[in-house]
Amino acid sequence: MKFLTTVSAEDEQLHVDVLIADGELGAAPTHITVVGAKTNPAAQALHVEALKFPASYLQIDWWDRAEGPLPNSAVRYPVLPVAAAFVCSEHACSTPIYDADKLSAAVLLSREPD
Repeated sequence: MKFLTTVSAEDEQLHVDVLIADGELGAAPTHITVVGAKTNPAAQALHVEALKFPASYLQIDWWDRAEGPLPNSAVRYPVLPVAAAFVCSEHACSTPIYDADKLSAAVLLSREPD
């Protein structure tokens, strides 16, 4: 960031991309993980809803256990009989969200300051 802000200062212009990079380095992305088979209609609906969430910095994972472990995950998701989504912050994940219509509200709730 020091290099980017130095270059920006020399241009004497505000560069939006530098501000975006600074914001992304300073905070974790909104993180939604769908756990369910890729052939499961409920999991598909949760994934579609996750993709619709209006965030500029968003991480969406879709874990189908049949495909093996989720890469680079420090989170252990429970084995559930139905598809579910989880909204995770830097420190914790939400309870399972089963209804795609409730996913956006859960994401917004997770982003509220403590």
